[in-house]
Amino acid sequence: MKRILVLVAAVLCLASSAWAKDIAPGTVEIDGATAIRYTDGEIDVEGEGDVDNSALMVSLGTNYYFMQNLGLGLLLSWTDQEIADLSVSEIFVGPQIVYNYSINEPLSVFAAAAVGYQKTEVEVDDDDKVDPDGYGWKAGLGLKYFVSNAFAVNASVNYAASYMEYEGTDWDNTGFLFGAGFSVYLK
Repeated sequence: MKRILVLVAAVLCLASSAWAKDIAPGTVEIDGATAIRYTDGEIDVEGEGDVDNSALMVSLGTNYYFMQNLGLGLLLSWTDQEIADLSVSEIFVGPQIVYNYSINEPLSVFAAAAVGYQKTEVEVDDDDKVDPDGYGWKAGLGLKYFVSNAFAVNASVNYAASYMEYEGTDWDNTGFLFGAGFSVYLK
């Protein structure tokens, strides 16, 4: 815990020149979030149908603002969940775009979208695993509250979809993500 606090303090000191209201070109944003995901999935196997579940997701992203308030970056997210007797892990990685719109000095609304590679590992028991993979996308809106010029807390709502396949079986999921996180800005 002490190391984390020292790291956060060091990043905040280095980031003191970033803009809070409008994000200037050349700024780098590092963000992390957790989200609760509710999905409605369909597994295209004879006798199977919809699978509804919720899960906890953790994500880490980075964006480079090449224009004022408009950034491109990379998103990495990981999900772990239990569905009936199955243990399911997912990983998503891909490019993202984000646009920040300032409401007032401490508040901003943002829109973000990402598309990328998605892989799932389904563990039926210790010896039997299924590994569907494919692509997915995410899009959503959120609110940032700038605690300082270099640090913001975030809340967001996203819609996500994934289209994966394993040995001729489709593993498609769609769902909403309700999340909270933080952003650190470096200039």
